Amino acid sequence: MAAKPPAKRSADGEKRNDAATSLSVVLSSKNGFTSKVDPGRFFAAGTGEGTFGLLDTGAVLWSSSKTLSCWLECDQCGIKKEKEMQKKGSFGVLELGAGFGLPGLVAASLLAHNDAVALTDVDTAVAVQRANDSIIRNTISVKEREIISFFPLDWNAANVCGGGGGSSSSGGGVGGGSGGSSSGGASETSLDELGWVNVFIAADVLYEKTLDSWLQLAPNLLGVNHDAAPEIWMVNTPRAAVHRFRRRLLNAAHGGGRIAIIPGGCPKCIGSGGGGSGDCAWRIVLSK
Repeated sequence: MAAKPPAKRSADGEKRNDAATSLSVVLSSKNGFTSKVDPGRFFAAGTGEGTFGLLDTGAVLWSSSKTLSCWLECDQCGIKKEKEMQKKGSFGVLELGAGFGLPGLVAASLLAHNDAVALTDVDTAVAVQRANDSIIRNTISVKEREIISFFPLDWNAANVCGGGGGSSSSGGGVGGGSGGSSSGGASETSLDELGWVNVFIAADVLYEKTLDSWLQLAPNLLGVNHDAAPEIWMVNTPRAAVHRFRRRLLNAAHGGGRIAIIPGGCPKCIGSGGGGSGDCAWRIVLSK
């Protein structure tokens, strides 16, 4: 695996699981989170039951992010099983449009000390602070703190999606993460720097305003490391844009292969996990 992404933390580097502060809300069973990795340990920065109500990024803990989290931790088809099947000495996971980043945090709790997990979102002060604060609050072991990091990644940037990019409006990500360009400045991260990633994960990122960007981005992500054959694991709430994305991307020619979209997860983790039995869960792969 290529070099792991650099850790970017807020200056306040200590874990603060203090529910009494104005920035902490425990994700209890009331929020519908049924993860086996102690749901009481996960905190979101906000002022209400898992919501922020101010900006798009990290605004809501969507059911799709809970569904994706349950898929990642599934014994039958989750991230540890995928690493075992790929027979990798080290394994990389990158979450797009992370917001609060629940799936990425779950992945970090499941992987080993020689693996790497990155949360990414737009390069704005709010997004950066929120993601780093979430890492600080929700990493318990030394291993988790060492393998997870955050860095800005704008999926509309020309060096990421190719061409001129898509809409400049923010889109939904994990926990309402946003993927559009912003006044915070374009990300300097390019696809060439993502060769360490084995699985890209994303939840609730497909909307009308992000559709064109993702139609360009998805094939480019699949081609970042031909040796590793990366995949995209995606969960979205059903909506018109989600179905249009599937129709337009399915079987598209790319790099000598064709893009295939296959069901993600299993009935155990998708049907009953995370509160999103109606969510569209896919594995997007490049088949030869």
